[in-house]
Amino acid sequence: MLRTLATLALPLLLAACAGGGDKDDDRGEIGWEADPDADGDGVPASQDCDDEDPGTWPGAVEVCDGVDNDCDGVADEDVTVTVYEDGDGDGYGDPDRASEACEAGEGQVDNDLDCDDGDAGLSPEAAELCDDIDNDCDGEIDEEEVLTWYPDSDGDGFGDPDGETVEDCAEVSGYVLDDSDCDDTTDLAHPEATEICDELDNDCDGTVDEEVTTTFYADVDADGWGDATVTEQACHLPTGYAASAGDCDDTDAAVSPDATEVCNEVDDDCDGLVDDADDSLDTGTATTWYADVDGDGYGDADSSSLACEQPSATVTDATDCDDGDAAVNPAATEVCDAADTDEDCSGAADDDDSGVDTSTRSTWYADADSDGYGDASSSTEACDQPVGTVSDATDCDDGDEDVNPGETEICNDLDDDCDGHVDDADSSLDTSTGSTFYEDSDGDGYGDAASTLEACEEPSGYSDNDADCDDDEATVYEGAEELCDGLDNDCDGTADAGSWGADDTCAGESCDDLLDQDSSLGDDDYYLDPDGDGTAELYTCDMTTDGGGWTLVFEWDRYSDGDDLTDFESELTELTNNMGRWDDNQSTYIRWADKGANNDAMAYERDIEVPNAGETLLDVYYYGKSMDLSSTWFFVEAGGSDVDLKCRTDHTRASGTSKAYSTADLSWVPGYTCGTTGSGNWTWNDVYQGDAGADAEVFHLHSLHRDSDGDQSRLYWLALWVR
Repeated sequence: MLRTLATLALPLLLAACAGGGDKDDDRGEIGWEADPDADGDGVPASQDCDDEDPGTWPGAVEVCDGVDNDCDGVADEDVTVTVYEDGDGDGYGDPDRASEACEAGEGQVDNDLDCDDGDAGLSPEAAELCDDIDNDCDGEIDEEEVLTWYPDSDGDGFGDPDGETVEDCAEVSGYVLDDSDCDDTTDLAHPEATEICDELDNDCDGTVDEEVTTTFYADVDADGWGDATVTEQACHLPTGYAASAGDCDDTDAAVSPDATEVCNEVDDDCDGLVDDADDSLDTGTATTWYADVDGDGYGDADSSSLACEQPSATVTDATDCDDGDAAVNPAATEVCDAADTDEDCSGAADDDDSGVDTSTRSTWYADADSDGYGDASSSTEACDQPVGTVSDATDCDDGDEDVNPGETEICNDLDDDCDGHVDDADSSLDTSTGSTFYEDSDGDGYGDAASTLEACEEPSGYSDNDADCDDDEATVYEGAEELCDGLDNDCDGTADAGSWGADDTCAGESCDDLLDQDSSLGDDDYYLDPDGDGTAELYTCDMTTDGGGWTLVFEWDRYSDGDDLTDFESELTELTNNMGRWDDNQSTYIRWADKGANNDAMAYERDIEVPNAGETLLDVYYYGKSMDLSSTWFFVEAGGSDVDLKCRTDHTRASGTSKAYSTADLSWVPGYTCGTTGSGNWTWNDVYQGDAGADAEVFHLHSLHRDSDGDQSRLYWLALWVR
């Protein structure tokens, strides 16, 4: 604050008055000293209450700093604030613990809104709870948590919605918050109860005893069994009803499922079956019936049954001695029969019965070999068969028990079955006693396993082995030499296996063709006839690289085999070559370069006669030396287009200059753009695989050169494979 002029002049005025204004005073003589102002606040020490504090002087503004700034004898008057203790740290102060301070310190706040400074859970920000405490310090207790309680007289946890309610925030004994009980007089009824048959709506769904009642049946005759067509639903058995249905006649107490079935033409036990039809019939009420299977009116005493009604094929008589024969019974006549039957049931049979009919006796034939077949030349008459005789007279050799009409013809040179035919001449021959022969239609001595014949002796047109897998071809059988004829000669499951390409009479089309024919014997030379004109030559096949099937079109190798220019030009056809240098002066490569002022071109080609799908392997070792403005291409013609195998170009940089190639030289540039450009040295020394996408027909090597032998091509080896 600026001080007034009057205030500043006051010390000077007082000093003047003290001197009395006497011109003759002696201040100079006694060393008079002016009133000091040490803190430089413009107020001399005699008037300043703290001459060492420039912020303290009479009239200064009082600030809250514990200092008497205005020198009125009181510090911080009218500039302090009231602060309140916050003992529970909830941000609200205790109104009963206030003090004055410049500002709230630690554990103090500037408000007095806490109603309990010992509980941080009680403050104006707290939620009101139902706990008889003023949680939110608004002067009211539990004002927002009053609940409605419903009486639960039966103690099942569900309240009566129509009962007298109680409003309270705390649980009331005998009351619950739920009001969904439909009957508060019994704990058997509430929404979570299970419905039982007690004439109450147990589950409070508005329906009584649903799906839990029992079906009872009318029982008019009081036999304990009800009529299934007359029912009543109830929890307990009503009078005049039964718990079980099944009475088939509710007017007769003697008829029910508990009754016993008796012979009376009534379904006594209600099982749907009457009398004999019911296997539970009381047979004590039935009649004994005897089987009369043969229908002769006489029954078998050993085969009886009890029944209400006479069963079919039964009688009450039990005197038949053979109920399987209608001719045998007490009223029959005794006759001779092979079984010694007692036809008249007298107890004696045939010759032992004096009443036997003599016209029924039989003729018996001697059976010396006991094979059951008799000798027609030796016979006797009798009812019963005499020892050593039979009734048959068809034995053709009564001295051999294995020869008779009952025997089976077998391979043994005898007429075993006495039919006048021996072995294979007998159509009834048991062929299993002979051998299996196999049809040999092609006469190669080997039979067809699928066409067999069983016989004693080998028939014409058959063989005793089944080693032929094609009985229409005399050159086909197991062990035959495999021929190149499209047939599986040796019957090993593969036609011409291992033979295609083995000689000039069985040539393949290509190495890939041999692979498809399953005739590969690995990397080797094979006979091929690519043109199919019958002229086969040996070709080298790679049967391993990338699945095999590669045919060598040509191969030239200066590096390892010493092939020269003559060999090169025997493998490839020259189209043009005006190179100034074209020589094989070096032992490991041939080279070409221009040597004059003109640029030079060379072009060679080789027809690819082997059928293929366009896949190629270019095996090349080539070095281009200082190939500035020069280019070299290895490519094939396929599908009417030139397809790159390996190339690098730089000749186009000469266009439009004195170094430009002639139109004739440029005509040998292939019809595609080489992906690799640039000058300098480069080397290709690898096998490069490609796919022309169509039948590769012609191989080309073209090159353009300039720079008077400076640019130079060196070819060490070159080979082309196709597949």
